[in-house]
Amino acid sequence: IMIRRVIRNKTDFYLDGVAMDIRAPRLIKASQILEVRDITTGRVYQNPMDFIENRLGIPVAHPEEKKAQNDFAKVIERTAQEMTVLMYLVAIDGQRDKREREIVFNYIKSRTSDLIYSDEDLNDYLISLAPDTDSFSVALGHVLQKEKAVVQKFIEAVLDVIMVDGKIDPRERSFLVRLMDVLEKDGYEITLPI
Repeated sequence: IMIRRVIRNKTDFYLDGVAMDIRAPRLIKASQILEVRDITTGRVYQNPMDFIENRLGIPVAHPEEKKAQNDFAKVIERTAQEMTVLMYLVAIDGQRDKREREIVFNYIKSRTSDLIYSDEDLNDYLISLAPDTDSFSVALGHVLQKEKAVVQKFIEAVLDVIMVDGKIDPRERSFLVRLMDVLEKDGYEITLPI
């Protein structure tokens, strides 16, 4: 099922989606789901609420059980735009290099060091993230409006992602030139390795 949205009522969650095998709409009550297999990562969730909270990033209250704190929804809330831009750059040259993803992983970990969540949740999320050009453009605009210290760290991560393989693809070069123009207008002094 391709999930379009998650609907919450007072007692449960509903997954609104499309059954891809028969191209038919489906509304599924989360409490009736036995397990969820995420086809992008292969991970199986025995508790559908864990999938909703940890994979989709939607906070779920569990009043009936005390569980370990998991702030992954806050990770997504805080860094979604940065992840979008960085993962777009990971794939811009037509290859999704593991070393590039590790740079993004470490950057997000440093930005969210005050939150408690599993590395597996972050890794699974990054693997499945495949932003399109429009999402990338919107996300970049949001990132560049963040406080200056965040933007500076973000720029360093961008350069690390681009330079990890020791060469700059023409599409990466084009992006860097446009980024440098925008940043110089905002008062940043950036020396790019082009």
